[in-house]
Amino acid sequence: MSNLTRRSAIGGIPDQNANRHSTMTQSKTGFTLISKDAYIDRFLKANPSERRDNVVARLDNAIAAHKEVTRCSCGEQIWIVGSAVAGYGCFTCITGEASPDSDYEISTK
Repeated sequence: MSNLTRRSAIGGIPDQNANRHSTMTQSKTGFTLISKDAYIDRFLKANPSERRDNVVARLDNAIAAHKEVTRCSCGEQIWIVGSAVAGYGCFTCITGEASPDSDYEISTK
């Protein structure tokens, strides 16, 4: 699976109006921050064979790990969205790309 395909499956459906949507904001790190509920809705729309309860459980687990300052094996902070799908890891280790370009990240504030 290519990184592009993997990122699409992890990050959900691209949204041309993401910066105008009330549940999303651009962060300083290059991520587009999104609420947990909005991300789950987008993820399920892009991955209809997934069960909502499983997605919620994986995402809650990754959020808890992030809040506990769990680190990727490389030492960087974990990427919540990617870690919910691929296991605890930072953006670079999960995607192989240096930095996010408007990829989704859950807003934990």
